[in-house]
Amino acid sequence: MQVLVSIKMIYPTELLPQHHFKIIDFANDNCKFEKLVLCRITKDSDFLDFDSDDSEIIKSDYISIESDHLRDFSTNLWGIFNQNHFKIDWVKANAKDHKMFETWDKGNKIICPIFQIHFVINLKQSAFFLKLSDFQNKRIPNDQNDEIISKVIHTPCNSNYWHFSIKWLINGIDSSELPKSKRRSVLSIARTQISLLGLKVAPEFDLITLKCYHI
Repeated sequence: MQVLVSIKMIYPTELLPQHHFKIIDFANDNCKFEKLVLCRITKDSDFLDFDSDDSEIIKSDYISIESDHLRDFSTNLWGIFNQNHFKIDWVKANAKDHKMFETWDKGNKIICPIFQIHFVINLKQSAFFLKLSDFQNKRIPNDQNDEIISKVIHTPCNSNYWHFSIKWLINGIDSSELPKSKRRSVLSIARTQISLLGLKVAPEFDLITLKCYHI
């Protein structure tokens, strides 16, 4: 059950794209990512479990209900996007109608989301963390003789410039293009990787440099 707040809230404008922003490309030598951190919003804070070695892991159902949902794993870049934003809970039908989730480009008209029309506040929501470097061009071990590579891609939308996706290449092919049975098999390995590498608390991190996203 959601715990919602009825007080008025103005949407944080620091999340919105600006005309002087650009797509972030980690292949650019000027854009260092080694100490950047991603966060994944969760329905509540009960996402920790323990493996056979008593090490903390992320519960699989807090990563995805089905492994097939991992084709485009939604995260946010930690820093400007912070704990104050965890509680934003979208009224999805309205937000979609007003193109809040559409991919941002410079020609888009940006509409600031409106409280109780496009979003509400859900106090139960939380997040776990991932080191970006653990997923940027990383080969994932597997027993299927496949080359599985994870990539972090900037996928800003009209309501959130700091949205990033983790995607998976299997033998050079995007997982979304694979037959469903093969895709699910490989993405279950990806889910295990997220479970093992997820963190309850944000590790030491750097803010992304201005030259990385500012024209």
